[in-house]
Amino acid sequence: MAIPVENEGLEGLYVLEMDGKTVDRIKLPAKSRGVLKVTLDRLDDYELAVWQMPPNAQDDVIYDDSFYKLRVTVLLSDEGEPTYFFSAEKEGEDGKAASVSFLNYKPEKESPKTGDENDMGLYLAMAAVSAAGLIACLFWVRKKSRA
Repeated sequence: MAIPVENEGLEGLYVLEMDGKTVDRIKLPAKSRGVLKVTLDRLDDYELAVWQMPPNAQDDVIYDDSFYKLRVTVLLSDEGEPTYFFSAEKEGEDGKAASVSFLNYKPEKESPKTGDENDMGLYLAMAAVSAAGLIACLFWVRKKSRA
C-alpha cells in the first residue's frame, strides 16, 4: 500500500511508523509529492503514524511538526483482491485531514536597522533651500560682474 505525502515547502524526511516501528522513510525535495510504502499482510484494521524528521536541522528553517494518525482497513474485493481504505487525522485538529501534507519554510529576514530613522522630508527641504541660495548667489555674482 502507498500513502501519499505532500511537501509544500523546503525538503523534508518523512517517516511512516506502524506499531511504533519505522516501516518506510522518504526524502522529498521542496514542493513535491511522494509515497510512503507499507506491506499489510492480513485483512485487518491498522493504525499508522506519519511525521517528519528534519533532514538537516538548520536554525533558520521552520519544520512542520505535524503528526498524522492513519487508519487503514484491508478488505477483499469481489474479485478476491485486497482493497485498502485509509483515513488521516492530524493531531490537534478535529475531523479527518484532506491529505497528509507538511509545510516547511524559512522565515522572512528583517533588513538590518542602520539607526538612521530620520524624516527624509527635512533633508529634501534643506537641499532645496541650499539649491535656491546657490542659484541666488550665481545670479548676484553674474549681475555684479556685468555692472
